[in-house]
Amino acid sequence: MRRFAALLILAALAASAEPLPAPGSPNQLTDWLWLARPPLGQRTTLAGQEPLAPAGEPGQYLLLAVDGPGVLDHLVVRDSAATLTILVDGEQLWSGAVRQLLEPPEEGAILFPSPIANLGGLLAPVGFRSSLRIVTDMAAPERYLSYRTFGETTVVSPADADPAGAYARGLQAVAASWRSAGEGWRAAVPGPRQQNDHAFELPARSRVTALTLPGSGEVTHLALEFAPALMGALREVVVEFTYDGAAEPALRLPVTDLTGLSFPWPLGRWDTHMGALASGVRYPVHAENRAIVLPHARFYFNLPLPFARGLRIDLVNRSARRAFSGSVRAVTVPAEDAATAGRLCGLRVVAPVTAGMAPLVTLPGSGQLAAIGYFGTGNLNRNPIDAASWVAMDDAPPLRSPALLPLWSIWPWQTTPILMHPRKGGQYVGAMRHFLTDPLPFSRQLTIGYDPGSDLVAAPKQAVVIALWYRFGGPPFVAPDLPAQAEALPSQRFVVAPPTRDARLARMMEAEVLAPMAVVHGGQVEAVADDEEIFHPSGGRYLRVRLDRLLAYADTPIHLPASRYLAIGIVGLTGPVNGISHSAFELELLTRTAALNPPGAVSPGQRPDWSVVGGGPMGRQIFIPGPPGYRRDGGVDFGAPLLNPSPDAEAIFRITRRGPGATLIRLDQIAFFLPPPAASGWLEGEDARVSTEGDISAQLAPNGRFAWSGWGALELAASGAGTATLSWLIPTIGPTPPRELVLTGSLAPDSGQWQLRLLGSPAPPLPLTAGKDANELVTWRLPIDTGLTLPGPLVVHVSSVLPESTLPQKTAILHVDACHLE
Repeated sequence: MRRFAALLILAALAASAEPLPAPGSPNQLTDWLWLARPPLGQRTTLAGQEPLAPAGEPGQYLLLAVDGPGVLDHLVVRDSAATLTILVDGEQLWSGAVRQLLEPPEEGAILFPSPIANLGGLLAPVGFRSSLRIVTDMAAPERYLSYRTFGETTVVSPADADPAGAYARGLQAVAASWRSAGEGWRAAVPGPRQQNDHAFELPARSRVTALTLPGSGEVTHLALEFAPALMGALREVVVEFTYDGAAEPALRLPVTDLTGLSFPWPLGRWDTHMGALASGVRYPVHAENRAIVLPHARFYFNLPLPFARGLRIDLVNRSARRAFSGSVRAVTVPAEDAATAGRLCGLRVVAPVTAGMAPLVTLPGSGQLAAIGYFGTGNLNRNPIDAASWVAMDDAPPLRSPALLPLWSIWPWQTTPILMHPRKGGQYVGAMRHFLTDPLPFSRQLTIGYDPGSDLVAAPKQAVVIALWYRFGGPPFVAPDLPAQAEALPSQRFVVAPPTRDARLARMMEAEVLAPMAVVHGGQVEAVADDEEIFHPSGGRYLRVRLDRLLAYADTPIHLPASRYLAIGIVGLTGPVNGISHSAFELELLTRTAALNPPGAVSPGQRPDWSVVGGGPMGRQIFIPGPPGYRRDGGVDFGAPLLNPSPDAEAIFRITRRGPGATLIRLDQIAFFLPPPAASGWLEGEDARVSTEGDISAQLAPNGRFAWSGWGALELAASGAGTATLSWLIPTIGPTPPRELVLTGSLAPDSGQWQLRLLGSPAPPLPLTAGKDANELVTWRLPIDTGLTLPGPLVVHVSSVLPESTLPQKTAILHVDACHLE
């Protein structure tokens, strides 16, 4: 068992505008001013998986036994099936399996509401006057506990099992506040408050003072708003906090890092809202006139900021070409004890991860840790934060626990107060842990490190560490300088999912390689290097197509795979000002001959069919996007398969402007999906030798379907009575003669009457039943009697049996997908 016990200064808290909540009070979960005050009592943090001592009864083990007065602030048990019995001052507070913390009882009200109770355990303060005892049925559970003990005269607010009592009501009120996480959350800090608003302009390569607060006080909520909302470029904006007239700031961080979104190596998705109660970002992208609008981004920060002789917030724009405008809002309360309160300090370190337990960053004391952010690269087959992150306080042994960044036990949306989780998976992983219930105190120094273990191949290669802590006494902390520019963001390749589970991804190509070969009629095509990674494109560049008028188009040659059918996927990028309009563009694949003709206009009264991004008539549809998303760049959008116009040869990739609105479309990548091979023993309809008689014609279906074998089919079109003869060669058969022919295809209810007859079999013709619509895959079974000689040719007659006068007004269509013998 790793154990850390910090002997804290028994500080008499100076009088403030309103008294701070007593230890154990649920109000400590929303009134966070106590985080910035000198700690009172002794904090003990336990983490590990060592065996527990027996609790006296068979099968019961003692997880924790401590004398009071005190408060348990954080309890995590990894195994949700483990049972816990919590005894406060000799009385049972709660008993059940860990997972039952989230389940309402059969009778009465729940004591610990979500997210105070979560998959991993408990964030509620459990106060006790004389004793706290926790018993479990597991001999060695993986756990994390953090508690405080105080002197005998300290007043503690004890936990109470009454679901209608003041303790339970307080927890319910806190949970309601926590569930409104983000900028909508406002802590119930008592006493008078004042709101300070100030607008700013932030030109490229400039420094401005966003806000100056004189005198003494404490900021409880801070919001910084920037326009335009170019999140990649906002990595260049640095926030500085300077307290009490100091010459240098005590906190100097990029605004993205301050709010828990450190993306030195992003996988490139910005959500509409990402954040916890302590910090986060609101990204209010919306659709306006069917176009994506990116007006502004709002970063918020809710850790308390005491100051005794003024607070200045400066913004530094490191970008050489991006200018921003915005505003800052600070909510302040009086703080008569501001002189003895801590000053929030912050730093950011980018360091290589090496073998052994080399430290990544050391914080000077005395202080109290409020947040750690860890973001790493190079993670092939493991989660690098699970147990390898460590913290050492003063001379105590390193504390190693997943609960420092508890990814294994707690999902971020269930513990919004403590955890920011921007990325986990692939080659990148990162999280930000706020110690809002259990800040870690240290007297001289606190060191944060990472132990990659012995498997260095799968270990992270680099790490970014963000630290926020309150410093008490001593000389003011001077935040280290940051580089003149943010780290370059390497381009990336997105892993795309095939259209169906059976499809095979043929290849992914960068769209910008088409730019040098483009021929444009009424616009411009160019490859754009995104040097500040506003979009996070694959390969670092994307294809930007501008079409200035209706029916303007751009043609580029493209080499297609050697397959009969294929599906095309597009990775598109939304963009500021001129985002993608969902009624503007059409994408087509054409043969070189067909591309000699310009795109035609929509005939009067014709309904435009959906194409890639909007509505021109389209012979071959490539893909249909979903509704506009609120992310900077998206995954692969693809449509139904189509007949390959130029297998293993060049075709023309055409982009046509079909409607008003946006003139720009941005393409990052183009994906080619190939169909899977036919199932064993099945014969493709499009492989048949075909001859026709009467009013019937045959061709390969120009538009395929994922439900069809090989995504393609033979299309038979009848304008009257006629017969199509389909033949395949059967080289071998099994030891048992086949009893029936199984044929699949598609037939609409209003597409005439068809019948099937097998040459050489005396069985009567089989009428073909229709599906519910033209898209449903239907199976027809024709019995085989005698007269069929195999191995040899298999010949099938498919007939349209109605005369022309009785057919529907449109041509009757039958699709023959595949067949086999059973």
